[in-house]
Amino acid sequence: MDKVLITGGSHAELPLIDALHRLGYYVISTGNNPDGLGHASADLYVQGDFSDRDLVLRLAEDYSVKGIVSGCNDFAFLSAAYACEKLGLPGHDSFNTANIIHHKDLFRELLRECGLPSPESIKVSSESELEAACQKIGFPMLVKPIDLTGGKGVRICSSINEAKRAFKAAMKATREDHVIAEQMIKGQNHGVSALIKNGRTVFAFFDNEEYYINKYLVSGAYAPADISDKVKADVCSQINTIAGKLSLEDGLFHCQCIMTDDGISYLIDPCRRAPGDLYLKLVEYSTGVDHSEAIVRSELGLDFSELLANRYDTEKYIARECIMTDHCGTFKGIAIDDELEKYIRDALIWAEPGEPVEDYLKYKAGIVFFEFPDRSIMKNMLDGLYDKMKIITENNN
Repeated sequence: MDKVLITGGSHAELPLIDALHRLGYYVISTGNNPDGLGHASADLYVQGDFSDRDLVLRLAEDYSVKGIVSGCNDFAFLSAAYACEKLGLPGHDSFNTANIIHHKDLFRELLRECGLPSPESIKVSSESELEAACQKIGFPMLVKPIDLTGGKGVRICSSINEAKRAFKAAMKATREDHVIAEQMIKGQNHGVSALIKNGRTVFAFFDNEEYYINKYLVSGAYAPADISDKVKADVCSQINTIAGKLSLEDGLFHCQCIMTDDGISYLIDPCRRAPGDLYLKLVEYSTGVDHSEAIVRSELGLDFSELLANRYDTEKYIARECIMTDHCGTFKGIAIDDELEKYIRDALIWAEPGEPVEDYLKYKAGIVFFEFPDRSIMKNMLDGLYDKMKIITENNN
């Protein structure tokens, strides 16, 4: 049985590991947390830091793997691309290209080179450079690390003093020696998950993103998205331009799209690794396309075209919602209103009774998928969702 290494093993990697097993591979996972649900599902777990590129390379060599599949983390993808390039394994961009895609400053430069919409951004590594950036960009603006996702280290700044505090926080969070100050783009936020083949987009899924207390962390997403066919075509055209410029390998191109009121679409924070929190299931349940298997196939250098034939004629009304809370405490359970509960299609709960909820801005107890009969019912049910789906803690009344 051929062996495949996956750089990760949390709940997020479960769909990828399941797809690898369906294809008949022996799956070896690696990551620092031995309690990850994905590691328990893999055939072999080897504890290690998947952001350590040389470690990933060594594991791939030691186990004579046929390929490497990236976990749902940018550092996991960079390590996979690095090891694949060293070993001549298929399905990944060059390490240089991977860095361009997964570093915000390099990607903004690429957008400008391609003549594509991009927020004005400036690299800053000192307070004096930050002050100059503030004068040029103006307020409000964003200060963010260039190498992190999920809103980590990102702050909106309305004054120079706020910008200085944000700069210190971002520099503390990043692994690099600089961060970026960036123009704040206001608009509707959407997720875009595309598949590229021969430099062209052959599949594209769009969602509406949702945010709860933490306005930098996506709490949910639902589809079909409120986006016109014209905007979808424009986004796909931008992805095609990027794919051509970088000669991207066949496979996933996932990003966030901010659509402004004046009709401009900005591609933000792209990645070539699978998105987390079971997003792959959102795509599958909405469209009929096995997104997990398509990604796995592409990262192993295999064709995924036949999977696209399974696409539904019309997308279903699906929502993927993270179970979150607005306070700290001790987790006791989850309460879901009866009217909402009847629309549950699937769920994965990993929280255990008695565990602490220490950082409610990031805490997730699990993920629930809902399937609704139409758009009206979907939007009605999602309105005030966290009044209908609550985490119960000891300090609840």
